Amino acid sequence: MKNTIAQLNKVIGHYMAQIILGMVFVAYFFPLFDLPGQGTIIVIGFAILSFTSSLGTTISDFINRLKNPWLSVYLLLLVHVMCPFVAFLLGHIFYPQDQAVRLGLLISGSVPMATTSLMWTALSKGSVSLAVLTVSIGALISPIVLPLCFFVTVGKTVALDYVSIILQMLVMATIPSLLGMLFTKFVSETNCDEVATYLNPLSKFVLIFIMYLNISTCLHDFKPSFTTIKLLFVVFIFVSVNYLVGYVGISILQGKTFQERIAGVFCCGLRNNGFAMLIAITYFESAAAIPIVLAVAAQQPIAGVVSNLILRHPDKNAYLLD
Repeated sequence: MKNTIAQLNKVIGHYMAQIILGMVFVAYFFPLFDLPGQGTIIVIGFAILSFTSSLGTTISDFINRLKNPWLSVYLLLLVHVMCPFVAFLLGHIFYPQDQAVRLGLLISGSVPMATTSLMWTALSKGSVSLAVLTVSIGALISPIVLPLCFFVTVGKTVALDYVSIILQMLVMATIPSLLGMLFTKFVSETNCDEVATYLNPLSKFVLIFIMYLNISTCLHDFKPSFTTIKLLFVVFIFVSVNYLVGYVGISILQGKTFQERIAGVFCCGLRNNGFAMLIAITYFESAAAIPIVLAVAAQQPIAGVVSNLILRHPDKNAYLLD
């Protein structure tokens, strides 16, 4: 039984990009709406993802990161400075006359990192402790960073329930991750590996199901046309460049390990676009949510492709740029 589950986990991990891409089409043609307790299911699902992703990472690794957090701060600068700049640039190149699209790209480029960055970092053998610390700090500083980002980029301030945002991030990401690290510390390696054997495939199914729910909600009004295909192409470029910002941004620093670079790629590439949609719909014109909807559909399949490329790297401990 255990060997069968381990083999299933290996197969799912190997074909994760294809599975997620296929799920985008399934969610579009066979959407699921009004699932009872959907919000609670998503929160619990993210908590499972975070706990599973942190198994094998020790609490001492996290404490060492906490004592020297400058790399997380640097990643946050990439996320909240470089990525909004990329959004601004692409918006003005492709949509100089469409303020709504430019605004949607800027909102997507300004919001904090997604909890799923922890899962993809772990799946790609990256530094989970770095990803957990960066995501956690990003949530804590969001009351300062987000209003500043929106004021600088669109000249408008927004009043958000930041206490709720921080608590949600703590429940979905930080606390489950720390529990996973504590579990790793106090449970024998054999028992920890056995628990991980069962939780790893479960976490992948959870990610696929959460993505199915999100895309069902987001894409139900999507109608293929030249305009929407062009926007999808621009959003694809935007999301891909976010991953590239993380890759290049970490790689220009001398002495960074391959694992740290992996964490940087997914911290920059995966954004909390559900939160971005809430901001767009609540404070701006509804058309600004359209690029964000497409970003929801694009960022997870791209994450799968990026993860496959990383796992094919011949030396996981090598430096990408020296």
